Amino acid sequence: MKPINPQTLIQDDFEDAINQAVNQVKQSPWLKKTIESLKIKESEIHQHLSTLLKLESDAQEVEQCRLAGKCLKPQGHYVVSMQRNAVGFLERKIAPCPLLDDQLKVSRFLIYDDFNADWKDSKLFESLKQRDGQKALYMYLMKVLQRQTTDGLALIGPHQSGKTFALGIFAYRFALNELGTVGLLDFNLQLPRLVSTKKSDGLGFSRELERLQKLTVLILDGLGSQPISEDMLIDVLIPLFIARQKQGLITMVTSTVPIMQLEGLFKGYKDKRMLMTDWLNLVQIITKPIHLPAMMPL
Repeated sequence: MKPINPQTLIQDDFEDAINQAVNQVKQSPWLKKTIESLKIKESEIHQHLSTLLKLESDAQEVEQCRLAGKCLKPQGHYVVSMQRNAVGFLERKIAPCPLLDDQLKVSRFLIYDDFNADWKDSKLFESLKQRDGQKALYMYLMKVLQRQTTDGLALIGPHQSGKTFALGIFAYRFALNELGTVGLLDFNLQLPRLVSTKKSDGLGFSRELERLQKLTVLILDGLGSQPISEDMLIDVLIPLFIARQKQGLITMVTSTVPIMQLEGLFKGYKDKRMLMTDWLNLVQIITKPIHLPAMMPL
């Protein structure tokens, strides 16, 4: 008896899966309008299959949002769409969920990945006045809201002292009053992702860095929560802070220790350590330190 070649079976299963996915795209009521309006050919469906499947999934989620009357999408509320560029090729485009603008009224100003509904509670913001450690923060943030200062902020305090939560409440109020664009760059999650993007998508990296450089208020959250590499400094942190200093824009950072104590977190060659020192000096120049006591409830 002739043995069965497993390679053939795997190949056949793979082709069957692709054919099923192609048929799913062609028969999808969610994609019918997109396929017809862009005149997408059979060969282009195969070429952009993964994007079209994501487009179908996002279209279903947007419909769920519409029925609920608010945006329900996680991970930043972004959805995929497709368009043809100037030379006629299909390209992928990322945009906020249409329902986000109606839900928050500030989607083009606020860019947090996970929006916390508690930030809308104005009582929490006012409660910052109640204790000495938070009162200084409240007075500073009120000056920013009233356009009385362009000083940055280094909010220093132990874990669970309310640093991120306090600035989240401020960011919502700042955005709601349409005082400008405000955004958060999570040092532990978003920053490493942004650095790695430079290798795979240089143009996307440049656009994102430029956007961060132009935000009216940028909050760098969790500074020092992980080692700081040479690539982080050269590709993102140094050009980001220099650009914002030149434009006189407000930059806020949160940290569990004073800024200069972060120097030991540099991860790279010794001859590059001076870059870390120079950047920390720049952070100190453009930010004003405010210390929060431990476990301070909001």
